[in-house]
Amino acid sequence: MRRGARPLFCKGEDSGRRRAWAALIGLVLAFAAPPTLATPVPSSESATEAASRIWLWPDRTAPGSQRVAARQAIVERSDDPALPDRIVTGVTQPYLVVYRPSRADGSALLVIPGGGYERVVLDKEGTALVPAFVERGGVTLFVLRYRLPGDGHENTRDAPLADAQRALRLVRTRAGEWNLDPARIGVLGFSAGGHVAASLGTRFDERVYAPVDAHDEASARPDFMALIYPVIDMGEGVRCAATGRGAPGRPSTDVRTGLPGSDDRHAKAQHEVCAPVFHPGSRERLLGAAPLPEHVTAYSLQTRIRAGTPPTFLLHAADDDAVPVENSLVFHRALRRAGIPAELHVYPHGGHGFGVRGTAGTSLALWPQMAIAWMRETGGARAAEAAKAPDRSDIGQTSVVAPAKAGAQ
Repeated sequence: MRRGARPLFCKGEDSGRRRAWAALIGLVLAFAAPPTLATPVPSSESATEAASRIWLWPDRTAPGSQRVAARQAIVERSDDPALPDRIVTGVTQPYLVVYRPSRADGSALLVIPGGGYERVVLDKEGTALVPAFVERGGVTLFVLRYRLPGDGHENTRDAPLADAQRALRLVRTRAGEWNLDPARIGVLGFSAGGHVAASLGTRFDERVYAPVDAHDEASARPDFMALIYPVIDMGEGVRCAATGRGAPGRPSTDVRTGLPGSDDRHAKAQHEVCAPVFHPGSRERLLGAAPLPEHVTAYSLQTRIRAGTPPTFLLHAADDDAVPVENSLVFHRALRRAGIPAELHVYPHGGHGFGVRGTAGTSLALWPQMAIAWMRETGGARAAEAAKAPDRSDIGQTSVVAPAKAGAQ
């Protein structure tokens, strides 16, 4: 403590003052927290959203979902009309909702919201993006309502990917309807939706459904990929923190920044505690409670990167206690090894699920502008060239951003 500074509370200080401060802090946090309903209530889409729907499949119900008992439903979790927080569950008839700018720049993003493979978040990682990306950025957004693996679909582990492939192909083949450049169509995924997006970026030419019409002749490869606090790992990776000296260890991860903190020689003088980095809920819903080792490897997407994986933008908070930052770190490391252009931004604070709402007043609020600038620099012909020449020397950028006190979800 600097000379002359006084701590907030001193030893022996009156406990009444402590209680008053605690009450004040609690009041501030209560007002800062997003309003939530004790019991979610049935909701729906707006008339504008309903009018802009694009059904993915010719018969609306997706192939392999005809016998699913789940009922598609939207519920509202917020009691503040200005901050809606709808989710959809039980999707059997997946579709896109289109948000078009008044002055389009020709680019598009297939947006895949998160929800832990249990639900699809419609507002925090969907409609909340419209001001920054659509109104100010000129980007056309296609927000996906996709099937979830726990609902009993055929080929259930790949049902979300099948919807993402089909959606990308539809946007590309119908690009002229929205004045889009078919070579500037990317994907933006959040959390578990980031796992779907990264699956699309690494498995775009893998057949996970039988073609149903001419749209399926188009490529499902995104021209660029933006992943925001994504689920990547399913059990292949670990994070290790040094707890002291005197025992052999593995290269550690600096727990303050989430970045590699030591080399092998230093690690051997450390005792380290290691833990897996996968998100338990997402893994169990996708792969089951006791997944086979081959499934763990196949769905840990850092193992699926190859030539043709699109240029990638990664954003994560180092203090994310739901989906550890190592998910982005291992993916970025694999992209670099494969020679895929990649940009990584790690913020010290922000937690999980901040989207665009949980960033007000912080430098983290700039991430949509950074992503749009990166899209414009990366997109189009240069992205296609990068995919054809994965051994190029321009293999990545890493940005560890100075402290920003970002809000939690």
